Amino acid sequence: MDEKLNLSPREVQILTLLAEGYGRGGIADKLGITKLNLNSCIYRMKRLRKIETWSETRCRETLERYKRTHPHPGFTDRRLELLKRFANGESNEDIAAAMGIKPGTVITMISQGANMMRVNGYVGPRKRAKVRQWLIRNGYMPAPAGYDPMNDIVFQ
Repeated sequence: MDEKLNLSPREVQILTLLAEGYGRGGIADKLGITKLNLNSCIYRMKRLRKIETWSETRCRETLERYKRTHPHPGFTDRRLELLKRFANGESNEDIAAAMGIKPGTVITMISQGANMMRVNGYVGPRKRAKVRQWLIRNGYMPAPAGYDPMNDIVFQ
């Protein structure tokens, strides 16, 4: 089994672009950062032994290893479970009871998870539909039979 590889979201972006064959100048432009900032991040990854060489093949292997050890990048398994329960229509109280947390914590975790998905607004039916749609589109939960994500909600 692979040892868990911890990468920041920025490091994942950099490795992805390196694996696609971008040079350092292209990566800095694409991410909107300075070359100094990029070199600092690369040096840190090298120093922490997250990656030894910068070949496209080696970067691809590192990303594959990361994906195997982090099946849900950006979400802890607990937050993902909570968001799935929310998207499936469970009440905040039911989620709290099932997960052994307070209802206020449920609302906070839903809001934080939704912000990670770029879903804004108060915790209500519209947010529930947007979260469900995001989870289905990104493969975190299966689409029900006859589900049409474009007719799930009205975007405004």
